[in-house]
Amino acid sequence: MKVIYDGDCPVCQGLVAYARARDHEGALDFLPYQIDNLAAHAPGLDPQAASQALYAFPEGDLPVRGARGVLAVMGSLPGLWSWVARLLSLPPLVWLAEGCYRLFARSRYRIGAWLRYWV
Repeated sequence: MKVIYDGDCPVCQGLVAYARARDHEGALDFLPYQIDNLAAHAPGLDPQAASQALYAFPEGDLPVRGARGVLAVMGSLPGLWSWVARLLSLPPLVWLAEGCYRLFARSRYRIGAWLRYWV
């Protein structure tokens, strides 16, 4: 599954590294939206839209963004993450996840700076 994320976001970078380390089957292909040839990797996705949310492109399915994209990534990981993703994909939990994701996305650089300060 191709995953387009914010390569400048420190929190996003950490979460991508975490997911890559657990993706033993190589099912995930993470690409920052800042790459020069984004349109070749994600047809129809423009950098402005990609700057607002993570996008996941599951094989043979429609792209998903935001929390649903994160849940698609989690669902492709082995073990507990897959189960957590299934649970969080159910209403009303998915609605709560979307709201939390929107809050995170707007503040991700501040959260990253705060985490660097405290961690």
